[in-house]
Amino acid sequence: MWVGSVMADNPRSVYLSADMTYTRTDKGWRVQTVLIGFGTMVRGADGGTA
Repeated sequence: MWVGSVMADNPRSVYLSADMTYTRTDKGWRVQTVLIGFGTMVRGADGGTA
């Protein structure tokens, strides 16, 4: 799962491991659970933190 934000005009992104389970309903598939694991901040193009 990717999470992106802008804080103090500094865009950042983080990759989080996530396990998701789904349930089939009459109207289609729905997310049932989300288990979020450890995250990694992705570095920017200039080598600094993104």
